[in-house]
Amino acid sequence: MKNYISETLVHWTGRGKTDDKSFEILKSIVLNQILYLSYCPNYGTPTTTPQMRDSITDRKTMMICFTDLPLRYSNEFCTKFGKFGVGFNKDVMMKYGANPVLYTTSKHLDRISEINKLINNLLSKEVDREWKGEIESYQFTSDQLYSLFEVFGFTQEYAYKDRDNNYYQREWRLNYETLPFESGKGAEKVGNGGMHGMVNGKFMCEMKFAIEDIDYIIVPKSYYRKCSELTNIPKEKIKIYEVVVEGKWWKKYC
Repeated sequence: MKNYISETLVHWTGRGKTDDKSFEILKSIVLNQILYLSYCPNYGTPTTTPQMRDSITDRKTMMICFTDLPLRYSNEFCTKFGKFGVGFNKDVMMKYGANPVLYTTSKHLDRISEINKLINNLLSKEVDREWKGEIESYQFTSDQLYSLFEVFGFTQEYAYKDRDNNYYQREWRLNYETLPFESGKGAEKVGNGGMHGMVNGKFMCEMKFAIEDIDYIIVPKSYYRKCSELTNIPKEKIKIYEVVVEGKWWKKYC
């Protein structure tokens, strides 16, 4: 199984960015020991009505995304997500709340949408349903409601936006709803989340991790020397993209 599933969860930093920007993001993550959460959609809009967008079929969750795709099989994946990554110990991240994505096919999207309607309705009314009437034998609590909401945050449609390449990404997530959050600004405790503030006009949250949680760093060989700026990472934890992903031989700098 080790050939197909990695024991490390990699957070890639290069999607849609230049190499310099990708390295600066990686550097910020490592030196500050902070991961930033961003909003991502859970469910794809049905392909029969691609022009329609709403909170039911395109609910978004604030999250941190990883993959447990082994590096040797990541070449195609990295054409989309870049060549810079931070690999975290999977067991530790699971303790923090990381979970593999629950993929669902479009056949079940209608049922998910119906459940989302219920969630949206109850959340909008802020209803605490901790009641039990004489006729009503079932007690529906707010904790049960938010538990369902949290589980849905790990769900992704198999063919989001009519693409079937989501499944091969082997995505894992750490979600806002499942992180213990500290009051005030910032996260001080390892494994906790906190408010970060505005970044480029968007409100951001963050998660604190320990430097020991990092299994390795991945960079292209042209950025190997710049890894000296990662003062809290030993050289033996630095992996060269061309070697570990593309399978090429490369002699390290002395």
